[in-house]
Amino acid sequence: MSPIIGLTDRDSITPRFPRLGKLRKGAEKPERGPGKELSYFRFTSENPEIEEAFTAAYGKEPQVLHVYLPHATVEENFTTWQEEWVAGGLKHRCDGVTASIWLQPDGTYSREPKPCPGGCSAVGRLELILPELLTAGFVGYVTLETHSNHDLRNITAALMATEDARKDAGLQGIKFTLRRKKESISTPGKNGKRASRDKWLVYLEPEPEWVTLQLQLASSAQALLPEPDEPEVDDDTGEIIEGETTVVTEPPKPSNGNGARPLPAEGVKAMLLRGVEKYADDPKKLDTGDWGAVTGKLQEAGNGDKGHREQERHMFLDYVFGEPSTKKLTDAQGKAIRVWLYAMKPDDTGAFPLNAHVEQEFRHVVEAMRLQQGQTETHAMPEGAEA
Repeated sequence: MSPIIGLTDRDSITPRFPRLGKLRKGAEKPERGPGKELSYFRFTSENPEIEEAFTAAYGKEPQVLHVYLPHATVEENFTTWQEEWVAGGLKHRCDGVTASIWLQPDGTYSREPKPCPGGCSAVGRLELILPELLTAGFVGYVTLETHSNHDLRNITAALMATEDARKDAGLQGIKFTLRRKKESISTPGKNGKRASRDKWLVYLEPEPEWVTLQLQLASSAQALLPEPDEPEVDDDTGEIIEGETTVVTEPPKPSNGNGARPLPAEGVKAMLLRGVEKYADDPKKLDTGDWGAVTGKLQEAGNGDKGHREQERHMFLDYVFGEPSTKKLTDAQGKAIRVWLYAMKPDDTGAFPLNAHVEQEFRHVVEAMRLQQGQTETHAMPEGAEA
């Protein structure tokens, strides 16, 4: 490909998929003033089919959406500016101090930096991927726009915290919850006094499963730290004798007892059943993509060809839950398995590999199931059971 300078070269194009539509916080604008604040997300699109797909997936008045972010950094996903708009369009955009684009008297825009002329207000635009729209065949981003200072701070804080926890892995691939939440906030009132009013704010937070994985990773890393040696003291002077620093090149290999990883079959079963109890009251549902990923990762943990891996997946589920079919599992069971399966950081290709001990623990369970059934070969799935 030979790019056209100023048109299709990388300095002139921002890589992105098309925008499918916008999530709005308010009702349609009347002739004068802003639209009425809503307690839910209102989705609009230039394509009626996309609007129909959104309503079919989320309903007419969704207060909670499960979303992914398309970019790696906070700034790429959530652009925030001070902007001034007039009937004809954007008058200027700035960071609160310096204008980066502004309308000239001849009707053209200049990007020559100059001091902010004032008259602007804050706006944030969060780019999102809605998995249900992808499933419906629509590839692209959805933009949430907000002018609330509270929303700007809430969203930015959540993204920064997640980015810090993720280190250099970026924000892609994490499932987030986007929700409307009513809160009483202080707003300007009459005569310069402030008044408390109820407002429906926007919050963005990573899914509990991801946070749990972070905690597990931190716990595992802490468990691998060696206990500090007792300091050696000189009997004559009472001074601590400085010894050589010991470099641990490899963590000690754990046994399969007392909770150490990899766990034996019964330990895996007990751990997953505890996970089911934890997620039993979680109202969030796993979508088709989530279940497909769980099924695929379970088979990745097995051995042999596709058919053999499927049989081992059935054996694993039968041993742990008494149900060999992924399709018949509850959402709580699916979430417990997912937390156990996934590593926290993606590999060089951007995919999330299996957790370090999963393959060994999966093998322990399969072998235990074989012994339980008095078999030495992989058993077939019970007749009539679904995959």
